[in-house]
Amino acid sequence: VGFDDDGDFAGSETLEKRVTALERKFLFDQAAFVRLLQVDLSSAVECLNKGMVMVASDGASGAYAMASLALAGAAGSSLSVWKRAFRHALEQCKEPYLRVCFFLL
Repeated sequence: VGFDDDGDFAGSETLEKRVTALERKFLFDQAAFVRLLQVDLSSAVECLNKGMVMVASDGASGAYAMASLALAGAAGSSLSVWKRAFRHALEQCKEPYLRVCFFLL
């Protein structure tokens, strides 16, 4: 995020390249942050969802799931992106009482 070569605030093409580069480096949290700065909650959640899948064996997957649900909920729980994040978090949850909590929602 910043200014392009013309001195203008970085446009969408520059930011798209930045997000793509971050995702290629598996820096999905940073990609989500850039999306959040663009006030694009839906795309930020999608970055976090990609992170959940890519680091599924890593302990960071839970952090991505939590952040994804929180951001998606802030965007409005009627969004399909929230529903996808919710389903994925439910699938990843191994604790029976937490699973029941999800089911009650």
